[in-house]
Amino acid sequence: SSVVESITQSLHRKGYTSIISLTNFDQQVEEALLNLYEKMRVAGIILIMYKDAASISILEQFRRRSDIPIVQIANFEEHKYYDSLMISNRYAAEMIVNHLYQLGHRDFGIITDIAATEREEAILTRLHELGIVPKKANQIVIENKRFEDAGYAGAFRILQNNRPTALI
Repeated sequence: SSVVESITQSLHRKGYTSIISLTNFDQQVEEALLNLYEKMRVAGIILIMYKDAASISILEQFRRRSDIPIVQIANFEEHKYYDSLMISNRYAAEMIVNHLYQLGHRDFGIITDIAATEREEAILTRLHELGIVPKKANQIVIENKRFEDAGYAGAFRILQNNRPTALI
């Protein structure tokens, strides 16, 4: 939300109005919105899309027919035709783990969703560097859900089996 707020404020300072649309990574909604924005002749699009073949195809089709500039947030290599703002999952994982470690936590549970495997790997790598190995069977949960739903379901599953001092 802070990223969206910053973008919106910057756009308003430049005289633009922002339209915010949430798709829940539904490809039909993403495609419909791109078509709508093309018809509206918006000045530009800031986009976060899920990384899979269908989303990449939607974006490629849009690129071939439209000259509307797109800036991507958290882009992937397949979308290399657009400017992008990327996060470093490794750096973020190191910051999170280091902070919790400095607070005295040594027993970690990890919750990710199917789209966050890079984050999971980065968290596990940093924990390993600190000599901490979570018990894979009951302290690492990969959910098929997304966002808060994944966190809630994952926490519920982990906490049924044990009580780590920190959940990531």
